[in-house]
Amino acid sequence: MIFNIIKAIMFKAFFFVLSYFVPKNNKLLLFQTIIGPRIREEPKYAYLYAKKYLRDYKLMFFLSREEKKEYEIFGIKKHKIKLSNYWKILRAKYIFVETTAVKEINLSSLIGRFNIIMLYHGAFLKDGTYIKEDAPLLEKLIGKLELGKFKFITVPFDFSQKKGQTSFHNKNIVNISHLRNDIFFEPETYSLEQLDKKLNMKRFKKILLYAPTHRDKKKNIIPFSPKGLSEINNFLKKKNWAMYIKLHPLYKDVVMDKKLSNIINVTKQVCDIQEILLYSDVHITDYSSTMIDFSLTERLMLFYLYDLETYKKERGLWVDFSKDKIPGPAAFSEPEFIKMIKDIDKYEKDKKNLAKIRKYKKRYNKNTKGDSCKRVFNLLGI
Repeated sequence: MIFNIIKAIMFKAFFFVLSYFVPKNNKLLLFQTIIGPRIREEPKYAYLYAKKYLRDYKLMFFLSREEKKEYEIFGIKKHKIKLSNYWKILRAKYIFVETTAVKEINLSSLIGRFNIIMLYHGAFLKDGTYIKEDAPLLEKLIGKLELGKFKFITVPFDFSQKKGQTSFHNKNIVNISHLRNDIFFEPETYSLEQLDKKLNMKRFKKILLYAPTHRDKKKNIIPFSPKGLSEINNFLKKKNWAMYIKLHPLYKDVVMDKKLSNIINVTKQVCDIQEILLYSDVHITDYSSTMIDFSLTERLMLFYLYDLETYKKERGLWVDFSKDKIPGPAAFSEPEFIKMIKDIDKYEKDKKNLAKIRKYKKRYNKNTKGDSCKRVFNLLGI
């Protein structure tokens, strides 16, 4: 740990000094996903937009710390933060990241004369405070310095703009809908994985996607009993439906206790959850901002809130997740979840559910027009 901290300090100091002497290349743009493997999150969409519409720019996509080797994926060469790339990092006109990890070596941790844009991946539905009130004074001071360096930070709606200014200690918070949602308007530009073919999805009449959010204490990641899973699987099998499970990137190594024909964990196979949301008929989640994304489709959403009170205490929620405030039916236990799955046909025919989804969509996606990537580059004069 001490060695890693020393390395990070040396990394920052090296780039800090040289950044004031090395001239910028106005046609060089860098992108990095900080958390999670492969090409995903907001920088993916900014990169793909630039690749299609900004053809006279040089683009580089950097590996996250979770990738162990440099390789090409979907025809995109991925880069590491290594000595041979230091010059290009110093020369870059703009650097795009989706979050910050100040104690590690990555593009978001650079300080000095850099133009770093955070295309924030969250929506502040849950507590997103980066610097806790009880943090040591030195940590607070360093944290505020680090967060204040971003040229601007994008957030997806009015509520998150206000929360972002407090959480990031940065006044340059820009209200632009999540870039990742441009995929719903222009899939031919932003969809890379062709999951309908890769996962053979067309063999099923209906696709249910269960995608829970991150839990800080990593417990009950797949909160079903073997008996419950078997009952759900038998029902899905009769209907020729499938329930795909896509976990948070931090849980990519989770293995289910038993293999089932119609309940399939695709976490390792799917880089980017937006890619599978495109093909999902029903989205099942909890406190994830994917509910905002999926409301754009106006398809059925279900909520499995088995640990609502615990989650409130351990992480904290900034919006109300009571039954009448979320855009769909909710279950708070496994038996309720099973019943909810069996009632999907009824829920899809209920006009009240559709009205709730449309109301939610209007509230949280009023700025979502399919041009979020374009708006970011326009802000930069590109």
